[in-house]
Amino acid sequence: METERLYFSRLSLEDSESLFQVFGDPQVMKYWIGGADDSMDSTRHRVVEINKHWETHQFGDWGIYLKSNSELIGFGGLHYISNMKEVNIGYAFKKPMWGNGFGFEACKEILRVGFTELEFRRVVAVIWPDNMASINLVKKCGFQYWKSIIWNDSDRVVYFIDNADIGDSHLTRLNASDRSPVIVQK
Repeated sequence: METERLYFSRLSLEDSESLFQVFGDPQVMKYWIGGADDSMDSTRHRVVEINKHWETHQFGDWGIYLKSNSELIGFGGLHYISNMKEVNIGYAFKKPMWGNGFGFEACKEILRVGFTELEFRRVVAVIWPDNMASINLVKKCGFQYWKSIIWNDSDRVVYFIDNADIGDSHLTRLNASDRSPVIVQK
């Protein structure tokens, strides 16, 4: 998988040090259940869990890398979350990468794979209601508000996009040249 500026690859334990710059940053992880990782071991555990999801479901989260220098700048993908039958899109990027359109570019490609290759009918985004950057990002990608829920004892809003809603013409409109700033965290 790749886009104009990014490529995606399965994560390995060797990625843990770079990923700790994402998972260990309290600002990046502000809206995630459990917050920031307090150690490299916690990040390694996340990578193990991501890979277990891949083994069980044959899809999951990827590392997201800059094509220009192969720097791991974040992660993103599709996965199941507890107590939901729908597939969830998730993403997080190193703080210095915020505002460069990488979230939009990555989400566009993740949705393309989810709908055209994995043939999902619906993808959801379960988001903390105060996380306006993430809400704005998914709306920009064509998601619509669905409902408010309590998930893991926290308020969440759920946005959705259906395969029928996205089609080839919408994927074309999700143009990587549209890089209006969006701070990406989920």
